[in-house]
Amino acid sequence: SLSVTDGALQAGSLDISGDIDVDGTTNLDVVDIDGAVNMATTLLVTGETTLQTHLNMGDGDIIKLGASADLQITHDAGNSYIKDVGTGALVLQSNGSGAVIEKSDGENMILAETDGAVSLYYDGAVKFATASGGVTVTGEMAATTMDLSSNAVIDGTLTQTGVANFAADVTFADGADIITASAGTSNFRAGVN
Repeated sequence: SLSVTDGALQAGSLDISGDIDVDGTTNLDVVDIDGAVNMATTLLVTGETTLQTHLNMGDGDIIKLGASADLQITHDAGNSYIKDVGTGALVLQSNGSGAVIEKSDGENMILAETDGAVSLYYDGAVKFATASGGVTVTGEMAATTMDLSSNAVIDGTLTQTGVANFAADVTFADGADIITASAGTSNFRAGVN
């Protein structure tokens, strides 16, 4: 039944098939909406919001987090962005096995293991990895300049195609050979220029 008491409408249930236009504040204990909700202004939620499936946003829409919207997540027609536009750092933390940046098919691009190696991949293969004693490079390393401040150990062949200038002594192990590329076309010179 429907009644009016002190200017208030009271009913056990209310089924309305048309529009409702409310001027002012409407206090509802529980709202169960079975259709779409269109809001013309800001939705203010005090408390936690739980989504049962997903949050669907269009291109260019922004998820803003923080009092000054310092962290922003957005997608345009071609790219996705995570932006830290505040004064602090963007920090990714893991108490699990680490952090991974990968392709959509699961192929690793960067793997940062907790208390372990940070590995950089090329087409699914590790090419550079940190280790407790330094780094491991798999494959060829190209550098325009290399400055080694300590000893270098080469387990293999060292091929020098340009001029090598040494600012200190070069020591060869007992029984080591110095071999030129081909007889008659290369010279080995030692002394003062």
